[in-house]
Amino acid sequence: MKTGALILTLLITFCTLGHGQVPDANYDIWISVDQYIGKRVGTGLCGEMVDSVLINTNLGVPDSGRAGYYHYTLEKDETVYPGDIISFKGAVIGSREYPDHIAIVYAIKKPNAYYIVHQNVDVDSLKDSRVVVTLLKMKKKKKGSVEFHRVLNI
Repeated sequence: MKTGALILTLLITFCTLGHGQVPDANYDIWISVDQYIGKRVGTGLCGEMVDSVLINTNLGVPDSGRAGYYHYTLEKDETVYPGDIISFKGAVIGSREYPDHIAIVYAIKKPNAYYIVHQNVDVDSLKDSRVVVTLLKMKKKKKGSVEFHRVLNI
């Protein structure tokens, strides 16, 4: 699929899925994350990409010295939108392990199946780490904790 067609498909998905208005902060995160795909951010750690996105969208906590952000954890029945942040702790989903990991929802494929943007996955060293888009199927979760967070624009 050509890049333009993929972006159009994701845009249509972004605008039509869900049960309400996409929060402004989510939209800002979703738009910003595109510039990182295929690149290594910082030293290649997963959190550095998320930090960079939040800093570049002015969603980091002022004067924190980091990209810390105000957020809340979504309840199980809340709608997940592109731009939501996912944290993993000791999770195994399908054949992929996420011992301590963070990612951003890029698109919704269907309920409980998300395209996510992250780095430091499926590589042997950080020098090989790049931001990639992968499919996360929550129904294949075998163990661990996975939480979805919504960044607040305050």
